[in-house]
Amino acid sequence: MTTRQVWLQGLALVALALLTACSSIPGPAVTETAAAAETRVAAQIRTQVSQENDLMATNVAATVAALPSDTPLPTSTSTAMPDAAATVLLTNVDEGYYFRFPVAYHAVLYGSSLCLSLVSGHGPPGPCHSASAVIDVRHSAGRSATQVADALTADALAVIPGISIERASLTIGDEEAIMLEGLPGVSSSRNVVIVHANRLYTLIFMPWDKTQGQEYTQLESLYATVINSFNFLSKD
Repeated sequence: MTTRQVWLQGLALVALALLTACSSIPGPAVTETAAAAETRVAAQIRTQVSQENDLMATNVAATVAALPSDTPLPTSTSTAMPDAAATVLLTNVDEGYYFRFPVAYHAVLYGSSLCLSLVSGHGPPGPCHSASAVIDVRHSAGRSATQVADALTADALAVIPGISIERASLTIGDEEAIMLEGLPGVSSSRNVVIVHANRLYTLIFMPWDKTQGQEYTQLESLYATVINSFNFLSKD
């Protein structure tokens, strides 16, 4: 036997040994096809989306919740509000208040503030760019509603001496509230300030322009609905 023959025979034996070793290693019984992989991934995505939707529903339920229909309403304005069936009840648990608003409006929460707009979408800026009402909540810094209203009036007079600002006292959620109309700004507005549990609640309705006909009538109805139903979750 020549040297070349011996080398080829040895190489054949090595190859046979490798094939025998590989055949002894267990492998998957069925190789996953591309279609099967797509089905498996799609199922995983559906499961994840379902879990996220459940979590979102839980969070929304904690923020927007129904309250008993016999909850007493504040005495604040004589303007009639729409029937409850034509309104939405919104509860902001984090900021401690709830109120109703007409179904035509969209509510957008951002931080400690909220806006109501006839434009749908997500914000800010989104619909809040053309908001009809804004509810802002911040620390009262130890001030009463009267003190806040006095400061706003003084600031307005400092900017525009002699400016006419209409003022009225209201009662909202068993708390003193002050309505101010005519404060200078980008657009005319009617503002209501309330202090409750060391929080200052400022409700702004705009543009408060009585020359705007139907638009003003709609805004006046929004104001009546919100103010007549605004209340606090705690009575501290």
